[in-house]
Amino acid sequence: MIDTNLKLTISDTYHIEPESRDLVAGWMLTMIVKLGGHKEFISDRHMSYDDLIEFFGLESYRDDYDRDDRPVIIKALNDLKHTIDAINPKTSCVILEKNINKLCKIIELTPVEIDVFRFCIYLHYYELLENAARLLNDMTSDKFEYCLSVILGHPRKVVKEVFSSRSTLVKNSFLTIDRGSSNSMRRKVDIASNGFADKMMSSDDDIEEMIRDVVRRCEKTSLTLEDYPHLSQQLEILVPYMRHSIEDKISGTNILLYGRPGTGKTELVKAIAQEININLYEVSYADDDEDPIEGTKRLRAYRTAQSLFSKKPIILMFDEIEDVISAETDGLFGSKKRQSN
Repeated sequence: MIDTNLKLTISDTYHIEPESRDLVAGWMLTMIVKLGGHKEFISDRHMSYDDLIEFFGLESYRDDYDRDDRPVIIKALNDLKHTIDAINPKTSCVILEKNINKLCKIIELTPVEIDVFRFCIYLHYYELLENAARLLNDMTSDKFEYCLSVILGHPRKVVKEVFSSRSTLVKNSFLTIDRGSSNSMRRKVDIASNGFADKMMSSDDDIEEMIRDVVRRCEKTSLTLEDYPHLSQQLEILVPYMRHSIEDKISGTNILLYGRPGTGKTELVKAIAQEININLYEVSYADDDEDPIEGTKRLRAYRTAQSLFSKKPIILMFDEIEDVISAETDGLFGSKKRQSN
C-alpha cells in the first residue's frame, strides 16, 4: 500500500501530558530518523511496536505493509520531525518542572544536567519512549552518550561530563550509568529509586518525599535513654556531642554503633533522636514487599539522602551496614583492600 502523499500527525490516545507531547515525540523521531531506529521500526517485512505505530498514526500500514512502503513512511516521519523541530518544543510536565526547580534549590545543576535529568525521568516514566529507545538496540556507554547528545542537541563532550564522577547528578546518585555492560538505553542509566520517576512526574510534595521508597522517616520508639543504664557513661558523652553538632551545624558527624543483632541498637538511635528532638530518617534495607534492597542501591540512596537533607537538621541512620562493606562493593568507606591499607 503506497501513499506518496502520506502526512502524519501525533495521536493523543496515549497518556502523555499535552504540554509534553511534542517534546517526547521530537525525541522519539530523532531516535527513529536520525539515529537509525527506523531499521528496527520499519524492516523489509513488517513494522515493530504497536504503540509507536499508533502514536504516529501508521495503523493502516500495520496489517497491509509492503516493503515499498518503507521509504514513504520514513519520509513522512522525517517531515513530521521537521515540523516539530520548527516548533522547537521546550515545555514539559508542569509538576516535573516544579520538582526540578525544587531540586535545583538544594543542589546546583547546569542547564545541560537539567536537560539530561529531565530526559532520564521521562525515559523511566513512559514505556512509549522506552520502546523508541529500544529501536537503537543495546548500547555501550560511548554509544549511549553519543545518542543522548544527538537527542538533546548538546555537544557529546558536555553530555559525557554529566555522567562523570565529578558530575553533581552522579556524585549524589540521582543518575548512575552502567559502564559494565551493553544494555538498552533505559537499563543503561538508573535513577535515584524505583519510584523516583513516578513521584517526580506526579507528586507536588517536598523533594525528599521523592525517595521515600528507599529513605523513610522512622517511627517513634516507646523506649527512652533510661532504658539503657548500661550505656549511661557513653550516652553522657554522645548526646551532648550530637546536640552540639546539630546546633552548630557541623557536617560530617558520624557515629558507629556496634553490637550483636537484636541488642537494641536501632531503638537506641530512635531514643537518642527523641531526646535531642530531631527527625530521624533511615536508609531502608527492604522494599515495601519486604524484599532486601541490594547494598549498592542502599549506598546510592545514602548519597542521595545526604544531598537532599544537606540543609536540614536530621539524623540519618544506616542500619545493617554490613550490606555495603563487602568485597563486591566499595561501600561507605571504600573497598576492603583500601580499608586495610
